[in-house]
Amino acid sequence: GSVRFDACEGPPKGGPSALLAPMTEDAARSQPPMFVVNVEAFVWRESDGRYLMLQRGASEEIAPGTLVPPGGKLELDDPREDTLARLLRREVLEESGVEVTDARLAESKVFDGSFNGSPLPILDLVFWCRWVSGAPRAADPEEVASLEWLSPEEIRADPRTMEWTRASLDLVEAVRPR
Repeated sequence: GSVRFDACEGPPKGGPSALLAPMTEDAARSQPPMFVVNVEAFVWRESDGRYLMLQRGASEEIAPGTLVPPGGKLELDDPREDTLARLLRREVLEESGVEVTDARLAESKVFDGSFNGSPLPILDLVFWCRWVSGAPRAADPEEVASLEWLSPEEIRADPRTMEWTRASLDLVEAVRPR
């Protein structure tokens, strides 16, 4: 399934290539990125009305021990077609072992971050998506300490949940199909 952008007007006439000239992989590797693209996936399990959340590992550089949705960043070797949908599915599968579908963009924001030790803005895209299959499992215990299915109320009340995750959850809940 592909990502639905309900709140967007769609790509420019002529497609994405109307905005950017193709860049070779060598050229892309020789210069630093202008920003990092990150996705977060609030994975919804309809049978009990819960989201899959993970607790970040204690050794994680950013927000160790906090409760967050699965996600990750765009890599240089990620596919050039259907990029966001494939990135979202890959990151959710890598971090949690579950398959997702029906993604809906809930939020996009930029925050200050870093890349290889240098300051760099992060473009963060937050999605609601539907769980399809798979039992949650942490592939890398250093990165993911635990995985839990939690109701929206449990996520909001959990002391491990950061304020920005609560704010994203409110936006995700607004786009969740009823």
